[in-house]
Amino acid sequence: MDDEFLKNVYRVAKYYYDDIIFEKYSRIYKLTTENICGYLNQINMKDKSILVPAASGDHLLNSILKGANSVDLFDINYYALFMAELKIAAVKSLSKEEFIRYFTNGRNALSNDIYAKIRLYLNGDALLFWDKVYTLFPNNNDLKKTNLFMKDNYYEDSLINVNDYLKDNNYNYLKEKINIADNKKFINTNVIDLPNKLDKNYDIILLSNIQDYMKFTYHLDYLRSLEKYREFIKNDLMKYCNECIVGEYFYNNAAAPSLLSDASDETLYFDSINKLLSLTYDSTDDQVKVYKK
Repeated sequence: MDDEFLKNVYRVAKYYYDDIIFEKYSRIYKLTTENICGYLNQINMKDKSILVPAASGDHLLNSILKGANSVDLFDINYYALFMAELKIAAVKSLSKEEFIRYFTNGRNALSNDIYAKIRLYLNGDALLFWDKVYTLFPNNNDLKKTNLFMKDNYYEDSLINVNDYLKDNNYNYLKEKINIADNKKFINTNVIDLPNKLDKNYDIILLSNIQDYMKFTYHLDYLRSLEKYREFIKNDLMKYCNECIVGEYFYNNAAAPSLLSDASDETLYFDSINKLLSLTYDSTDDQVKVYKK
């Protein structure tokens, strides 16, 4: 790839304010906004081939922890690949304590000293990208204030609560398995074009909460776009899935998954991420809608 992705770093970091409509070069999720372990603990991923959004990289890491034998990535945002690469390199190079300090919101978040350890395990475009970021913003406090990252306020307990790879001795186990990520494939595409880009089937496909943004793709209201998206999952994407598609993540909203319900779909319930983040208002369960082959 040419250096187009480098030329856009400053634009995104300084001037990109739109959190809703994602494009080829957009803001990055530093951390998941889902309770990923809440639903992955209910799905057998052992020895399975998995396709996940690049996003924050946490879907990838948790899938490897749960026993996947291969994990590929897709995302409309090319910068999401670089976050996944950063997380992979961080697991290889850092202790669990350093990892947590680097990716949470404390004083050492995005620390230059910690990055110096991570970059030894980066290569190719990912190394060029992150070196460019630290050249533009050599002070980690200035980097934290940019618009390059989504403004999700995660602290140590929050990060551990939603990511099993940071619990107990799981991080060391992930270190042993992380080389699985070296063989990943990245597909730079939106979800609707994804079937046209796939050249193989996956046992399990994770789609996060992409349904929340489909109204911008279909130019329809939420319910009509959700209905159309569900037809896409069942009729188009399912052709490339052997077992199940974890199709829709719903935050703190017990009613949403039952809208336009389908008897062939299954809903999994688990602790709300808002509860795990200890937010001050009451929260119902989070849910994912699963489509089985």
